[in-house]
Amino acid sequence: MNQYAWADAAYIKDLTQLGAVPVPKLLKLAALAHEFYDSYDLTALLLSTADARVGTGRQAAYLAWLKEHGML
Repeated sequence: MNQYAWADAAYIKDLTQLGAVPVPKLLKLAALAHEFYDSYDLTALLLSTADARVGTGRQAAYLAWLKEHGML
């Protein structure tokens, strides 16, 4: 009997080193995590990291948007 399996995988560098990633790249990664992988938790983490550096509220707005659209 044979068993077949398949999966999508995405490699993401060490998430404990996000402090070294430039803000524009964090925002691009957040967009990719949301749009292609539906990874809302990773998206929120990336936005939070960017927010902490530049003083924006992107994570809060993103979480509010997710709640509004029934994704949380």
